[in-house]
Amino acid sequence: ATMARWAPRGDHRHTFLVPLLVAYSSFLRFETPCFVRAFLPAPRVMHSTISSRPHHHLSMRSLRPDVLRYSRSSKGKYVTKRLSLLGATQDDVDDQRSTKAAAKVAPLWTLLAATAGLLRPDTIGPTLGSLPAVSTSLSVLMLAMGLTTSPKDVRNSLSQHRGVLFLNILCCFVLMPLLALAITTMLPDCSAQVAAGTIILGSVGGGQASNLFAFLAGGNVSLSVVCTLSTTILGVAATPFVIAYLLGKSVPMNGMAVLTSTARLVLAPLCAGIALRGLFPDMSQRIPTAKLGIVSMMILCAGGAANSAESLLGSTMWKPAVACSVLLPIIGGALALALGSLVKTDEKSKRTLVVEVLSKSPTVAYVISLKHFDAATATVPSAGMVSLAILGALVASIWSRFPIRE
Repeated sequence: ATMARWAPRGDHRHTFLVPLLVAYSSFLRFETPCFVRAFLPAPRVMHSTISSRPHHHLSMRSLRPDVLRYSRSSKGKYVTKRLSLLGATQDDVDDQRSTKAAAKVAPLWTLLAATAGLLRPDTIGPTLGSLPAVSTSLSVLMLAMGLTTSPKDVRNSLSQHRGVLFLNILCCFVLMPLLALAITTMLPDCSAQVAAGTIILGSVGGGQASNLFAFLAGGNVSLSVVCTLSTTILGVAATPFVIAYLLGKSVPMNGMAVLTSTARLVLAPLCAGIALRGLFPDMSQRIPTAKLGIVSMMILCAGGAANSAESLLGSTMWKPAVACSVLLPIIGGALALALGSLVKTDEKSKRTLVVEVLSKSPTVAYVISLKHFDAATATVPSAGMVSLAILGALVASIWSRFPIRE
């Protein structure tokens, strides 16, 4: 009803979002309204044997069932094994449950934010879509992600996951551009502008929202941060080369400006969050990083959708543009999952790799399309500002329902 009231009379191009809203709302089984539960503090379930102090001397039977880990014995009976949260506090348990609750409704919040941006670009564009709002939201998002990792985690990611880092770079600048070329070749009614926009979207580095999606999906946040930064820095040289090779047009990029913006908007708040986590671990764990990240992502998604509404909805090629922006991350994520299973990476690294591959940076692709091509080429990156955020949140929400077995 809200969408019908907001949309211009006779405009039905936004109706493709309605089935997604209905399907996802019916898919979730909410005990309380999702709009209330997602951002309320986690319930404090006080147990007689569980307090805010670490429980080192508790019996197996005195713990709640969700704190235990079970496995089937050879006789077919369930036996209790070593505690998965031994030494954890009540705050740790509540924080995990709060993160899962936020992850479940992240796609719905993202979809609502994108819908609002598309339907009311004249209101949301000058506010949430302004440069100060986008810059602040991105910095807050990176600060929240920095609070979820530590300097030790970053060092371990650089030393122990070099294969995943190389595989992510290979997927980002080789697999995804070639996949974009294949999709536009096989897709009917795909114009040259849509093909160019899809290839540009597949050639850019990873998006910063992938760190939040990796966190919600139970992946390795520190590895996700390193993967995103590596593709962002390498994209200064790799993205123009790939675009020039596949499209035959030189695309100069101001490398110093990209590095300066990355350092100011990404590295500085990220390092601040990591430092706060190392200096004040107890305080940083009490900050609702998942909810803070989701709010920041909603602002970015609404602002991006509002800024690209004219380019997307005002074009007659919006249907193939939406199809390309959806097929590219879905197929790319599936191929990344297959590659991760082929090289036998651990489950957390596999989830991180999939999220990194499907989460491109549509903002960079949008700027390149407008600056070096035309508005029709920017249609696909405009659609990617909405579709990539929704798909990333959806993948994270699904994976949050399947905890990683240790």
